[in-house]
Amino acid sequence: MADYGIFIGLKILGVLLYVCIWAVKRGRAPVFLQQWCSLTPTTDCLRVIRSRPLGIVDMAEVGMVYFVGGLLVLLSGLVGIGSRENTVILYGLSWLSIPYLLFSLYYQYAVVGKWCTLCLSVWCVMVAEILLSLHDGMTLARPLLSYGKNILFVCAVFLFTAVVWGVFSRISRVRRQG
Repeated sequence: MADYGIFIGLKILGVLLYVCIWAVKRGRAPVFLQQWCSLTPTTDCLRVIRSRPLGIVDMAEVGMVYFVGGLLVLLSGLVGIGSRENTVILYGLSWLSIPYLLFSLYYQYAVVGKWCTLCLSVWCVMVAEILLSLHDGMTLARPLLSYGKNILFVCAVFLFTAVVWGVFSRISRVRRQG
């Protein structure tokens, strides 16, 4: 159960990092974040964050949904809603993020030509989630699809998170423009 607390801590850290990314993106980052984002001549968080590697998809918003949704799923386990099963599903999602993690490194290095220290911090949190799944003894001996109702629950939580974040983000955008 100690790993459960660590997993919640990683999700909280991920959410906090994405709040920082959001602040940088909106031009409202405190001085310490601006300094963190420009540690060297090869780092430029704003340039990386404002680029859209997948066209219309804002990767910062996808990341926020990933961490907030995962945190909500884990917190639901504290009130008895399928904690172990939901944790295994989230571990599975963390493994599915490996192609994105590799793409992120490639994109920052080869396409943008700058590194985002905040994005790399998020990258470390996501890798830590994968390593935690190994430490926790997650096995795929029981296929993820056998978790049925838990998968539906996790999907519902992520969908809810995406909708709420989408509405919040849109309202924020309209307020900024108006």
